[in-house]
Amino acid sequence: MESNRRLWLKQIGLGVAGIGLANFKSFASPAQDFFKFSPNDLPIKLSSNENPYGPSPLARTAIIDNINISNRYNWQLTTELIETLAKKNNVTVDNILMGAGSTEILDLVARFSALEKGSLIIADPSYAYWTDTAQKLGLKKITVPLTAGKKLDLDAMLNAIKPDTKLIYVCNPNNPTGTICDRNKLVNFINEATKKAIVLVDPITNGEISLSIENKNNEEWSKLYIYRSRDSLINASNVGIISNSGSASIIIPYSDNIDASSLKYYYQIHCINICGINISATRVSNTILLSSTGEGSQNVLKWGSYNYWETGIEMYRVYRGIKLVDGTVNYVLIDSVSSNENSYIDYSFPSFIEGQGLCYYIQAQQNIGVNIVEQSNSNHSCIMGDLLVFTPNAFNPSGINKFFRPEGSFINYRKSTMEIYDRWGGKVVDILDITNGWDGKNSSGEYCPVGVYLYNIKIIGTNGTEQKKSGLVTIID
Repeated sequence: MESNRRLWLKQIGLGVAGIGLANFKSFASPAQDFFKFSPNDLPIKLSSNENPYGPSPLARTAIIDNINISNRYNWQLTTELIETLAKKNNVTVDNILMGAGSTEILDLVARFSALEKGSLIIADPSYAYWTDTAQKLGLKKITVPLTAGKKLDLDAMLNAIKPDTKLIYVCNPNNPTGTICDRNKLVNFINEATKKAIVLVDPITNGEISLSIENKNNEEWSKLYIYRSRDSLINASNVGIISNSGSASIIIPYSDNIDASSLKYYYQIHCINICGINISATRVSNTILLSSTGEGSQNVLKWGSYNYWETGIEMYRVYRGIKLVDGTVNYVLIDSVSSNENSYIDYSFPSFIEGQGLCYYIQAQQNIGVNIVEQSNSNHSCIMGDLLVFTPNAFNPSGINKFFRPEGSFINYRKSTMEIYDRWGGKVVDILDITNGWDGKNSSGEYCPVGVYLYNIKIIGTNGTEQKKSGLVTIID
């Protein structure tokens, strides 16, 4: 089910105008008693997913720096913010809708979904504040109980879809339980459910950090405490506990559901025995934070060092892949650099079909140790690049170059179109999907004679930008 922002707002605008004559008090929620906060003693409201620490120092500085323009309407800045968010998240501007907090967006989605009567699906318990509006507009609420582990039952939610289901709501992490969906299961759920209805995910975590904990000395342990910090464990917090299930595995995996794409983190694991005594701790480990920017015909990668192997780092490997429409990326090793390098410039882009950008990650490899060689991977960083196009001036339908089409990078061939004309201005053929280019045949399927032809090509980039090319191409024998 596809929609874009402009069409969506037009339709919802009609819906809002249609109910504008109704008594809006019918959509209001009962008044609630709220905590009165004091600056020095803030309660933590877990049910609201609030940040108990308040704005970060960087956010406070940004607010102070811009307070003098806070009297201005934000129309221009909103457009710039949408463009920045679209580029960072490898989507087009039509995929971004700004709102004053998520409540406004949730309300708009509810109204849009209720333009036609039907049902909505939501877990129970979950964040259901917005569903009152949807129900009063005619959507029947179908609730799906959580699993025994207080997680969303995605399979049951998928099975609950009815022919009239208009909207499926996924709160991740769920409110109020705080549980998080497995990423792969959630992606599979979205791919299936969107074939039948709109799926609204609110909010979605931006990634996870996977740890591999090695029990080299076969310590007898009862629990492992996972500590994480932003500053070399000076202010570390316990973010997870692993209980011993009796497995004899030497490698113990752990996934920390946190945004790995914007901040660097430090980890240490503490081993607790059956008496509750802290018997040992691992070395400190840090994440590798990778950023990527497109600069014309090259992509520039920068990353932080991995610091905590006793034997040091032998090299950093650079992996690259094309992000396909379904979100999958097949990575291949493209290069490696020495341990003292923390940047890389990619000059050679592949030409691809229906890609959504190029994605990268960096892999640090340990100098050869006593037993094994360890590796540590960075976050994945993707770039929605600008169109890079060049057009051949000749081809031979019966030779090596059998087809004519523009080449380059970040081209969406399926959405690009081509018109071919003969030297007298007569149209030879229209091509609505130039994946396979022009094979030298006319609209009747007959090969055209050797000679010069005029082309008009509308090229669509993977980031939604457009270029038009006109010129001459020669069929040679």
